[in-house]
Amino acid sequence: MSLAVAKPRSAGRQILDATILIACVTGMVRLLLVGRDLALSSRLGTSDAVDAFLVASALPLFLVSVLTSAFAGAVIPSVIRVRESEGQQASLRMLGNLATIAGLVLALVSLLVALAAPLYVPWIGGEFSPEKTRLTLQLQVLLAPMLVAGGIAGILKAGLNAEKRFFWTALSPAAPALGSLGFFLLLEPVYGIHSMAWGLLAGATLEAILLATILRRLGLRIPIALDLTSPAAREVGRHFVPILAGALLMGMTTFVNQMMAARLDSGSVAALNYANKIITLPQGIAVTALGMAVVPFLSQMAARRDFTALQSTIRQGLRGVFAVSVPGTLLLIAFSTPIVRLVFERGLFSAQDTELVARVQSCFALQIPFYMASIFVVRAISALQINRLLVMGSAINLAVNITLNLLLVRVLGVAGIALSTSCVYLVSFLFLYGNVRRHLARLPQNLEAAA
Repeated sequence: MSLAVAKPRSAGRQILDATILIACVTGMVRLLLVGRDLALSSRLGTSDAVDAFLVASALPLFLVSVLTSAFAGAVIPSVIRVRESEGQQASLRMLGNLATIAGLVLALVSLLVALAAPLYVPWIGGEFSPEKTRLTLQLQVLLAPMLVAGGIAGILKAGLNAEKRFFWTALSPAAPALGSLGFFLLLEPVYGIHSMAWGLLAGATLEAILLATILRRLGLRIPIALDLTSPAAREVGRHFVPILAGALLMGMTTFVNQMMAARLDSGSVAALNYANKIITLPQGIAVTALGMAVVPFLSQMAARRDFTALQSTIRQGLRGVFAVSVPGTLLLIAFSTPIVRLVFERGLFSAQDTELVARVQSCFALQIPFYMASIFVVRAISALQINRLLVMGSAINLAVNITLNLLLVRVLGVAGIALSTSCVYLVSFLFLYGNVRRHLARLPQNLEAAA
């Protein structure tokens, strides 16, 4: 009697399994965010307070998102390389050093964001009234410390992701969601929109604490250290800078959109954000799951110089992305108005608001296939450590976004901003994927050839 030996799962199957797990957990977290937005829209509609909060929170949320993405792209490949060459403890020391450096640098950045707020908030707010501008300024200063907690959480997430501990990485954003929702429901009658900002800040701090606790419980104790001369820290810095620069340039499209919407009719900023919330629910789940799952596998293939497997995984992944996202996009566009009516039309959110948000949402939906495909390609770029492409691509995208916004907003109003964003992600995908294919074509196609 012979015992059957279980065949090891392929990288594609492991990525799929991890993607499904992360998608399920991320879906639960996104539902909390939907609950928060429902509470916000029901109590405050598209009021000036909502516009002020969305504009004030845009910068810290954007920077935290950019830092988390940049840390994932720069830290995970380096952590995996150090772990395989020098051992687990060396990789943990590296993470501790990076978290300490990030905390100190971001504390300074947070202070600068708060001090400079009176200079840039009136400019971002555009046609905001003086009272609305003062409220936006108050909220901006209040939310500035989020950068410290969010940045440290980003480093800790990268460490968990490198260890393929996907569940906790996907679950941790529930802390900011619960914090902002809980504070708003309990304190909004007394403190108004400020309660949402306090909750967001408290939740971000709690997320960093929970991640550190989880790492310690898993036996991955990260020591506090500060060594600016560490070779590993310098390596991460070399890759972090172009990833961060690219993400900042690409993320500036959000600020361009917010500023242009602020110069349109009252409620345009809120309409743009409500429409994007519905799009980012399915898209955010899929992108977070796919992006988080694929990084350690592609990084391991690149570290082992198995470029044949890496190229095959990219092709299979993109086929899967388009096969799922295109039909989903068409359905979302077809049922845009009923979805907005079901989700938002209550309280001060009127039928006229529904019509506007549904139109904007349909234009936003066109981005979904190309956004998801671009994320997959971006993770491959990080694994291959050719991050200069991200800076070039993001600069092109920003120029395209500004140009198309100026053209389309005259014809479609705030919906033109959403359509411009969808076009930007199409351009992004074509540019990045074309360059990745050319780069891989120049590399040895298997481990033996590389040797």
